[in-house]
Amino acid sequence: MMYGTVGLFFISNQIVYGHFLGIHALQIVEGFSIARRLREAWESFLEIIVTFFEFYPVACFSLLYLLLFLVKKSYQEKTPRIIFITFIIFSLITSVYWVNTHGLVEIKLFVKLYGIVIILSAIWLLLAWKEEINVTQRMALVYVMGLLFTIGVGLLVDSGSDEIAVGGKQWGQRYLLILLPFFSIMVVQQLQVFLDNSKSIIKYYTIFLFSVFVIIGLYKNMYLGTNFFPEEPSRSHRNYRFFT
Repeated sequence: MMYGTVGLFFISNQIVYGHFLGIHALQIVEGFSIARRLREAWESFLEIIVTFFEFYPVACFSLLYLLLFLVKKSYQEKTPRIIFITFIIFSLITSVYWVNTHGLVEIKLFVKLYGIVIILSAIWLLLAWKEEINVTQRMALVYVMGLLFTIGVGLLVDSGSDEIAVGGKQWGQRYLLILLPFFSIMVVQQLQVFLDNSKSIIKYYTIFLFSVFVIIGLYKNMYLGTNFFPEEPSRSHRNYRFFT
């Protein structure tokens, strides 16, 4: 029975993809240059980052926390200044690349969808400017681990929306699900810093902004994730309709 199942698997791959190992095996064994692999890794890396924060927006709070810390410390210490400058350069390169590959239409759509959230985040940065915050060693470890893990995933996975896509009711980018517990604990600790030490206006605005991120996450994952699959045909169904 087992040999028959495996044999049917190979035969099906040969019929559908023209290779008995299937489409993923073709992507592995096909020849490609290092430049192409690095270009695809860069594209995957950007897509993974975008989908991670899009479908797990609570992590945006940790990004704002880190940005606030780096900006404040960059006036006093050299290492945070270097990290902050590197972050700015990376953001500029990413923005230019995104405009060249997706065009201004995608940028306008992004601003239309998330412009209010960006404004709310900017207001929070201004209000929290004088707050005393710190990035502990454990927080720094989570940030570094997340960055290195994302780079590794970008180098390993194939480039393309089907590979990067999120799925169903899961939270966040599918390849980075293992990072969610670490970021969740860190975000709660960072939120607690403001709840314990901030004045009323900053405390309540922090709760409000954090709630906005949670609501967006619920909408993107629970609501859209529930409605997506009944409305959209599955990949196998689309393939069936294509061959028929």
